[in-house]
Amino acid sequence: MDVRTAFLNGDLDEEIYMKQPEGTVKPGQEHLVWKLKRALYGLKQAPRMWNKRLDKFLSSKRFVRCEADHSLYVRPASKGGSKPLVIAVYVDDLLVVGESDDVEKCKKELAEEFDMKDLGEVGWLLGVQVTRVRNQFQLSQQKYINDVLERFGMSDCRPLATPMTAGEHLTQEGSGTGERWMKKVAVFIVVQLAA
Repeated sequence: MDVRTAFLNGDLDEEIYMKQPEGTVKPGQEHLVWKLKRALYGLKQAPRMWNKRLDKFLSSKRFVRCEADHSLYVRPASKGGSKPLVIAVYVDDLLVVGESDDVEKCKKELAEEFDMKDLGEVGWLLGVQVTRVRNQFQLSQQKYINDVLERFGMSDCRPLATPMTAGEHLTQEGSGTGERWMKKVAVFIVVQLAA
């Protein structure tokens, strides 16, 4: 789900004034300023106010924010039969994970509170390709790996079974042949991931 104009949903908890925008100043009122009633894009407080508003709403729907990662919310299973539901938040994008019926109900509740766009089933999330196979999700960073290989001019390289020359001596200090070995290991890991 994508929240349209998310930062405009934030309620300000302090008084903020701004200069009148160009083209709105009336003659004789050049000295006046505007008092903001809502957060605006470009305002330093806007992301925080949006997050507080979303947190308050999700809390009212029995979601609990994960202490280890504040962008993750979990609604535990209820005695009435609903299964656990998870929402991952990235600024104004929300990933809702759970049973189909529960997800649809949650999306409806979110859309009633905020102006949202349903982006359908996830295909890409923060540069990670997500593929659904039955009830499992496969995550792939193949595109990222290919981009890294391209950036370093190694897109046409081939994978090797061993990342170093047989019989090469390693040193503890990390100098000489040891440094070359570390570079080869790094290249090997990237190539193996790409293969």
